[in-house]
Amino acid sequence: MDRVAADRALDASALDFYLIHAGGPRILDDLSRFLEVDGSRFHQSRTTLESYGNIASAVVLDALRRLFDDGGVGHGGRGLIAGFGPGITAEIGIATWVAGEQPVRSAAQLCQPYSTSLV
Repeated sequence: MDRVAADRALDASALDFYLIHAGGPRILDDLSRFLEVDGSRFHQSRTTLESYGNIASAVVLDALRRLFDDGGVGHGGRGLIAGFGPGITAEIGIATWVAGEQPVRSAAQLCQPYSTSLV
């Protein structure tokens, strides 16, 4: 993770958000220590885990919903999205928060049916 961030000239311990799929709380605790990040920075992921248990990679989407509901981060904020699987598998990405001209007030707005008028 440090290398992924460093390859993009970022410090993995100083990002704006962290959305982590973890099979259990121990992974979040270990990741907090490894990255030297306060464990509270993983609260969206931890809350999803506590609410639903291990729901596989859907944890990341629910944690993203929680981040939206918490107000998101400022335009251009950088964050880590990661998923951990059985054995030593991991998928890691760096994301940039992009705020549109019309701010999204909640994740539910993203699910609104799209409609258009031809008139």
